[in-house]
Amino acid sequence: MSKPRLLYLYPGAARAARIADARAGGAPREFFYGMLGLEARGYPIVIGDTHTDPANAAGRTFMSLEILRNRFTKVGWSRARVNAIQDAFTQNDVAISFTDGFTIAMGLSARTLPQTTKRVGGFMGLCDLSERASPLLRGHVDRTIRKSLSGLDHIFFFGSADRHEAIARYGLDPTQTSEFAFGVDTEFWCPGDHLPESEDILAVGSDPSRDYQTLLSAQINQRLRILTRLNVTVPPHLTKVDVIHGSLQSGVLSDRELRDLYRTAQIIAVPLKDVWQPTGQSVTMQAMACGRPVVLTRGRGLWDPELLVDGENCLLVPPGDAAAWKTAFERLSGDPELRARISAASRKTAVESFSLQHMNDSAEALVQHAQNSKAP
Repeated sequence: MSKPRLLYLYPGAARAARIADARAGGAPREFFYGMLGLEARGYPIVIGDTHTDPANAAGRTFMSLEILRNRFTKVGWSRARVNAIQDAFTQNDVAISFTDGFTIAMGLSARTLPQTTKRVGGFMGLCDLSERASPLLRGHVDRTIRKSLSGLDHIFFFGSADRHEAIARYGLDPTQTSEFAFGVDTEFWCPGDHLPESEDILAVGSDPSRDYQTLLSAQINQRLRILTRLNVTVPPHLTKVDVIHGSLQSGVLSDRELRDLYRTAQIIAVPLKDVWQPTGQSVTMQAMACGRPVVLTRGRGLWDPELLVDGENCLLVPPGDAAAWKTAFERLSGDPELRARISAASRKTAVESFSLQHMNDSAEALVQHAQNSKAP
């Protein structure tokens, strides 16, 4: 039996530029979300670029109005962009969206899309979306989400907490939902040989749910380096804080340069706000795969509380607790044996539980869920 044709939906331009390097092993493969693994298993796959603009003037005008609305709702969905790549839906059997905004737009567009194409929508943090909107618009955003969910054949989540909250909040059928096991390229992200360990603390990430304010409030004594696109204001008295304005995606650093930052940092800090989204997931897994000790916020969205064990393969701190951050850093920096033990355990956890093999299996499971799903 021939395998179904898959449409992978995410911002495609940046991935298209990196796909050759990823296939050759020169770049990490995780942000293709299992696409390369499924290709190796014989699935025919094309990328649908969710940033494609409409070709006609009417569509562009409609999209402009949607962008204006999104400034108030704080949720970026655009049906015009779904319409812009409608032909790709027609040509494939299963469409899988990996971004919140496009998933919502795809669900809202269900009646105008080919009914022979299964619609699988993923969420990074569904239960945070209506909370981001202004109080006057939260009801509208919530109703829009409910309508969108009814237009999806299968719904998946990057974190277990977000999934369980969404099932309760939106009355979802649990059998029509699943968790996507995100993983990282543990062959690329790996410990480095002959690289001296510094005494620096490194924090990486540009998600709005990063809590750099609490990190800065910890008044730590070590040098702190923050790589982010966010606007981080450092008080003048914190002379040991360096902010690198940019990100891996913006080209400020190459994949290999970021890997070397992980490898040489004494500690990786992942400070997060208390949200449902499993934010910080990729940075944590990349750093663990490089065999570095990670200090991470234990928020609502902690994606795998059974695998992330405080004091064993990471250190976990409460949300918004600057004193706890300071204590965690002092504990690690002052105890080389503890750092070595957590570093070894973090690498082991990444290889055994956060690998691409797990993500490839999870991606294939999404296809099977879609084929077995009933019409919404």
